Amino acid sequence: MTEQHDETQERFPSRQRLNAENTQAQRAEGAQATDQPLSPAQAQATEPATPPRHEPEGDAELGQVIVKLDGVYKDFQQGSETIHALQPTDFQAREGEFIALIGPSGSGKSTMLTIIGGLQKPSGGTVQVGGQNLADLNESERAKVRLKTIGFVLQSSNLVPYLTVNEQLTLFDRAAKTRDTEGHTQADRDKLLASLGIEKLKDKHRSSLSGGEAQRAAIARALYGRPAVILADEPTASLDSKKAHEVAALLREQARAFNTCIIMVTHDERLINQVDTVYRMEDGVLQRS
Repeated sequence: MTEQHDETQERFPSRQRLNAENTQAQRAEGAQATDQPLSPAQAQATEPATPPRHEPEGDAELGQVIVKLDGVYKDFQQGSETIHALQPTDFQAREGEFIALIGPSGSGKSTMLTIIGGLQKPSGGTVQVGGQNLADLNESERAKVRLKTIGFVLQSSNLVPYLTVNEQLTLFDRAAKTRDTEGHTQADRDKLLASLGIEKLKDKHRSSLSGGEAQRAAIARALYGRPAVILADEPTASLDSKKAHEVAALLREQARAFNTCIIMVTHDERLINQVDTVYRMEDGVLQRS
């Protein structure tokens, strides 16, 4: 019963804020009628009990639709049983939008993320990323889309252990053949690392980085190719609460700065105050909160 009540509060944060605002307005009107200012205790009582959720800037402030799923579903065969990992799903995400996809383990979140990332094909429906239908592409063509259009941030940062932070970025240039081209010079790499607060770590290896620093380096690597979409799968799971909030805030800032769509799978509902849009997944069914 308690879990159901908590979920309802999360789904309707605007109603909580509205109640808090109404309470504050009513008390302020009462004080004005008696010409008495609110006492510090009264003023404190009018504050919302929880920090306000980050307000999305609205579709008008976001870019064009960059990810679109139409009737996408995924079934797996397990012996004689068919597992419906992802029920028929319609979904879209815009440039510059920071989206959280939350739900229990095994609910279909990662299945949906890997389908968007072109790592597996859906059983049916269409997946468009950057205007291209991934279902129409072969593996080689999907790999090119992943290289140029999609960035990944994983739970364990997934950095190459024998490369420095700077070399994590130049590795992309070797694969994409973009080294020393516009946007891919050392000055560009230094600027990106500085924006993430890790410029001084550029010659450090993974073993010399803290968990938070490693995740910032992973974000830098994902951003370096200027992808249209970044898919983050539990990027804060290995971090303490403070570092987790810092990484989530950083992702939000970078979504706006680079006009990048970021879709983050997370179990930590405390982080949804940082995002523009929240979707919940349960038993393969996606719903917008």
